[in-house]
Amino acid sequence: MDPTAVTPFIPRYILAPHVATPPEVARAALRLAGLGPGQRLVDLGCGDGAVAVLAAVEFEADALGVDFEPHWIEQARIAAKVAGVQDRVRFEQADALAVPLAGFDVVFLYLVEWSVQRVVRQALAQLRPGARIVSHSFAGDDPAPDRSVLVTDAEGQPRRLHLWVAGNAC
Repeated sequence: MDPTAVTPFIPRYILAPHVATPPEVARAALRLAGLGPGQRLVDLGCGDGAVAVLAAVEFEADALGVDFEPHWIEQARIAAKVAGVQDRVRFEQADALAVPLAGFDVVFLYLVEWSVQRVVRQALAQLRPGARIVSHSFAGDDPAPDRSVLVTDAEGQPRRLHLWVAGNAC
């Protein structure tokens, strides 16, 4: 066996297909989460990195994007470089379920319902009180979100955002 061969990364689960969050929806989600300057955001399933880059550019946050697809990680790194925020945003190819979340202020998700429920439960167990999780579209009810809002995208389509705050769960 060739010792220089790259071992393929295979995640335990595919949490969602890649579907981009429209910028106006991402912006509304980060506002709902109360993301601010100097805070730390993680985007689990970051795809092209647009949410993490937006967090750095418009919200002056530090961000980590995680995806299992090497193609998306490369695209995300290019997007951060083009935006001039590669010093505040990094991207890693990893299993989103294995990322330690304790040091983050905001967790962003655009996953399918079953994976949102799983990630939210896991995140709430790791995050410090007051840290926030915001999900585009899917929530589930275990645990139920602390708040849900409806926003409209650029095409006039309604999008639902869901927020959980660590330490608020019963």
